[in-house]
Amino acid sequence: MSDVQTLLSLFKDHTGIVNTLWGVLSTVALALLGFVYKDAELRRDPLLLTILTIGFLALAAGNEVAIARSQRILVRVTEAFHDKEFVGAAKLSPSMEGVLAAHQAQTVSGIRKTHTTFDILVIVALWIPYVAHLTGYRAVESGPERI
Repeated sequence: MSDVQTLLSLFKDHTGIVNTLWGVLSTVALALLGFVYKDAELRRDPLLLTILTIGFLALAAGNEVAIARSQRILVRVTEAFHDKEFVGAAKLSPSMEGVLAAHQAQTVSGIRKTHTTFDILVIVALWIPYVAHLTGYRAVESGPERI
């Protein structure tokens, strides 16, 4: 197997890993929010919300580390694809060289920022019903209403 084929295989594998990890995080976040928004008692229990928040943050932290690990590999693969000496030594067709040169990968810090923003939004959404309950704010079919 050539170096380019090895890198393409790494790219495919780690793109799949990153996509799967984002899917797991999104699924857990949606399930958690659905669970909280469905159960009125849960929305009003700060202890349970705190436990769910800590659990989600633990999962999110591990998920972010795993995504960052695979993203680092994707960044390095992209750097190799942009290395003219490496690509030239592979004796690829000009069109394939162009495809490799066009490849881009999000930076690890960019992925971390996106992940952290997502995590914060989930936590805020998790606590909105509790804060609304404390303030007496309630949404009804005709619109917001104070109780």
